[in-house]
Order: sequence, then structure tokens, then C-alpha cells
Amino acid sequence: MSDTSDDPEREREVVANLVAHHIRGLLVSPTSGWLGGAARVIRDHQVPCVLVDRLQRASVDQVGVENERATATLVEHLISRGHTRVACMAGRAGLSTTDERVAGFRAAMAAKGIPVDEGLVVNGESTDNGGRKAMRMLLTRREPPRGCSSATTP
Repeated sequence: MSDTSDDPEREREVVANLVAHHIRGLLVSPTSGWLGGAARVIRDHQVPCVLVDRLQRASVDQVGVENERATATLVEHLISRGHTRVACMAGRAGLSTTDERVAGFRAAMAAKGIPVDEGLVVNGESTDNGGRKAMRMLLTRREPPRGCSSATTP
């Protein structure tokens, strides 16, 4: 098991090291640079591989979530509860999960005719510290995300 901190070069190095130790297969949550690095090592050494979570346009087995639809459903629920200034705290740019979730957010807002305030779409860098920083940015805005006064809370 290894954490590459979403660094494509580190990912390639880790995969190459694992392959050198004659592993029998890999489960990979790929970085945005997966196709140009680790994927090549896996293909060249014919190591069985399954991608998890971050789906790619590649001919390899993959398991993941329908991020776009799931995010749209969540945003639709918030809107149905009266929330009008919905924020989207995204992950690291370039990751498939980030792109899919932001697309779902935008699609749900558009479907309900609510313009997206670009100041409410922030990047949390897929880290704890990045998430805290992004949340602080959202909550200290002159007009932070909020629901309408008639919204009920559970």
C-alpha cells in the first residue's frame, strides 16, 4: 500500500518498485497523469490492474461511483429544501472525480435555473488543509453559501 500524494511521477515510481518486487496485481486510484506514467509500466509488465474511484478512458477494469449523477442528486436535494446559494468545494483540478462532481453541481444548478456564483466554486486540493482553507474562504465571503429563510432543517 502506498500514498503517492496525487503526484504522477511518484505514482510511476511506486508502481515500478512494486512491479520489481513481482506483485501479482494492483488496485490503483490513479493520478491525473496515470496514462503517461504508471499505466505504461503496468502495461509493459502485463500486471493485472483495477482502477478504483478515479475512472479513466483506458482499457482496464475499473470500479467507481457515478460522481456526476450523485452530485447532481445531492444539489437537487439542497435546492428542493430551499437552499439558493449552494457552494461546491471541489478536489484537486484534473482528477476525474473532481471534474465529474463539478459537472454534476453545474448541471443541477442549470436544471433549476440557478446561476452559479463562481466565487462559491472553490478548490479544496483533495487534502485536509486544502479543505479547511477552502471552507474558510467560503464562510468568510461577503455573501457565503446559505439556504433561504423558509428552508427547514432536520
